[in-house]
Amino acid sequence: MPAKGKPAAKKNSLVANINKRKKAGTSRSKKKSTVDPAAYKKMEEGWEKK
Repeated sequence: MPAKGKPAAKKNSLVANINKRKKAGTSRSKKKSTVDPAAYKKMEEGWEKK
């Protein structure tokens, strides 16, 4: 059970945050990126193929 007053973690919250920033038009330079390239590639593997 999650701690009282603390919402349960969302699945793929990193993806949700990236998309939220994209929708808001808030960009971050590659230099200031907080997503490791290896982590991003691993995350991509779980995405549905179009």
